[in-house]
Amino acid sequence: MKINKRLIRKSALTAAVTVLIGVATSCTDIWSEQHPGTFYISDGKTVATFLEEYPENEFSSFIQILKQASYWAELKTYGDRTLFAPTNGAIDEYLEERYNEAKDRFKPYFKDIDSFIQGAKENDTIQDIIDTIAKTHLCKESIYLNDLREINDGTLPYANMMGRYLNYEAVEDSTDPTQIRVAFMINQFSKIIEPDDSTSNGVIQIIDKVIRQSTLYLPGYLKDNNTKARAGHKATIFEKAIKETGLDSLLNLYRDGTYPKPKYDSTFASLEFTGKAAYEFSTGYQNFEDKTQQRVVWPEERLLKYTLFVVSDSVLAANYGINNYDDFVAKAKKVYPEGALLEDDNTGSSLYKLVSYHILPCWLERKFLNYSNPKIVDHYKNACPDSIDMEDFYESVHPYAIMRISTPYDKNSGYNGKEIFINRKGTATAGNLENPGVRIWKTSEVSEINTTGALNGGYYYVDSLLLFNKFTKDILFTSRLRFMGSTLSPDFINSNARGRVRQDNTDTKAPTVFACYAYKEGYCKNFSASDQTMFVVRYLDTDWDIMYHDELNIKGIFDLKFKLPPVPKNGTYEIRTFGNAQKEEKYRKTRGIVQFYLGEEDANGEIVWSPCGIPVNMAIMTNEPKVGCVLDTDQSGSDEEKEEKIKANDKAMRNRGFMKGPAGFAMGSKVSDRLRNHDVCFRKIITATSLDAGKNYYLRMRQVKEEPGCIAPLNFIEIVSKSVYEGLIPEDRY
Repeated sequence: MKINKRLIRKSALTAAVTVLIGVATSCTDIWSEQHPGTFYISDGKTVATFLEEYPENEFSSFIQILKQASYWAELKTYGDRTLFAPTNGAIDEYLEERYNEAKDRFKPYFKDIDSFIQGAKENDTIQDIIDTIAKTHLCKESIYLNDLREINDGTLPYANMMGRYLNYEAVEDSTDPTQIRVAFMINQFSKIIEPDDSTSNGVIQIIDKVIRQSTLYLPGYLKDNNTKARAGHKATIFEKAIKETGLDSLLNLYRDGTYPKPKYDSTFASLEFTGKAAYEFSTGYQNFEDKTQQRVVWPEERLLKYTLFVVSDSVLAANYGINNYDDFVAKAKKVYPEGALLEDDNTGSSLYKLVSYHILPCWLERKFLNYSNPKIVDHYKNACPDSIDMEDFYESVHPYAIMRISTPYDKNSGYNGKEIFINRKGTATAGNLENPGVRIWKTSEVSEINTTGALNGGYYYVDSLLLFNKFTKDILFTSRLRFMGSTLSPDFINSNARGRVRQDNTDTKAPTVFACYAYKEGYCKNFSASDQTMFVVRYLDTDWDIMYHDELNIKGIFDLKFKLPPVPKNGTYEIRTFGNAQKEEKYRKTRGIVQFYLGEEDANGEIVWSPCGIPVNMAIMTNEPKVGCVLDTDQSGSDEEKEEKIKANDKAMRNRGFMKGPAGFAMGSKVSDRLRNHDVCFRKIITATSLDAGKNYYLRMRQVKEEPGCIAPLNFIEIVSKSVYEGLIPEDRY
């Protein structure tokens, strides 16, 4: 029998932990008060046995849910896990709430637990809800609350089976007014009424309410929060507009039911960090000699998630004189008059355009709106904080509309993530702030509700409406648009592939616990690849000399096609990509020779491909004659003379179709550390051509060399209007 390693230590804690999570010693330990002198200590029983043998069949409803979700057998097997177990009363309360809010055709399924289970056998939506309940309440690691006693609130150390991290907080429990007690709340609303019950294969936390918020899709989540929010934070007008446009149907999507279960090419041991099977794949970096260091996994399922930017009723009234839903519709027709006569649920209607520009087809936690990883932030701020904000560009749900999300640099607090803006133009520190943008509220400004815990995403409040009008289009048209490779498909973000930072290189375990994410053909939005193509999203390695340390890796005799983000206005644009050649020959030889093509849809919707120049050797060094780069740091003379030489060299490189790497990112604290001064970094101008707003364009990358080991990293794509690179003050450096 496997013995839980913490049982002996845990039994010593069962008397009375009077200093629970840092609260004064006068507080009474909640579990010792409710169950004086008793505590469940494993005698070989499993989590399943604990639930079955608990007095008065207190978990009979939850057991039915676990069985229907096919997790019951797992709770009988060896392992370490944590189960948050709601009582029968908690399940009854949950079903009653779902009954009251459900559409008429779903109400019968929530009548009682038997109807709920039967409904799952008849309806995939109900089965999804049951699966979600089970996975929300189960973690694959043991979590003891006593281990969290020194931190009053935060995130549990391990994700649940949904891949989500539950929040916890310690609160005063006023059930007994004669003394102060402490209780743990999970996701704000579920109280742990009996903690840390140990069994031979895990730990059980008994809760008084189903962990509800993770089971709500965004429309219901917003509606539920509107009943709890303070008056100034209610967003009932926005809530109704989502329903009237039919966007609630989109925001209720979560799982792609057509996604096939991955079939792995071989049966290597499961990866520790994913728990998934994987197949071997060498990317040619640190694992070139030791191929066992790299693994690739497919997402176990395809999830659809969203980020919603919400404007409260009070902001609508104060800023726009919008006091009701009709006023909101009138505003939409004024901003988008071309759609005024269309039905509200038509994608071309005024209301649809207004609301959909507040939605991104991916869920972005606040730290991923712009990266907040300290080393990435340092590499950004060391470059040129006065000249450029940390930024990312995203394609919204609004047809053919993009937005810029940025974190300004503050001389006093740096890039601290406290202030994040949408469609900001210029920087305050440089004195060229053309548009302050729309500010995303901080979490602390809406402390009474949690807006980021919906099953399929979350939402943020903003301080004004997001309008994709002429003013916004002009701002974006006169900005350099740099789209990171890992944001070109929402599937990269929704699968949690983007933003995983590799541990310090001294950690010898790091290469084995991080993996690349691959995507099945037909199940990665905006991307398509030939059978001989392997393209993956890599984890971040903060030693890589690339923007944000973030890249796609394309390997094989590849032929990769993907949709480009839309442009804001008609005009001439340059399309560029980033190259990183590597200095060492053994790594350089892995770089391929790529033929680029630009694709445009014909009248029948078929893509017509046009080659863009001659094939590009992605292993080229910038000091080779074909590129002709002279690094800024190698120029001599006075400052004025150096600047003139730098401009002349930049122009000569552009004439050859190349540019230096961005100056907006540095690998250290010196000017010479900027990517612009790395002789292996370059931007390749793929083409300069006329592009129209409201049309789809595509880029194709075809490997010319008939060698399966070839690699083409894709760090970012730039789409830059002529108004930028040939403007009065050309912006090519950053």
